[in-house]
Amino acid sequence: MLISIALVSGPVIRFGRNYITVSEIAQQLYCEYKLHLSIIEGKIQTPPAMEMGDNNSR
Repeated sequence: MLISIALVSGPVIRFGRNYITVSEIAQQLYCEYKLHLSIIEGKIQTPPAMEMGDNNSR
């Protein structure tokens, strides 16, 4: 399902579009919050079994 916030005959924002989809806003929020957490909490080490894709680690 595509939901967008459209500007009726408004200016072109970027990439030749005059709208931003809700999912694009959500992706930006997720990215910024992930960066925020990595700065506040530090990077979390991924267990080697998960890096290798071991199905027994679940």
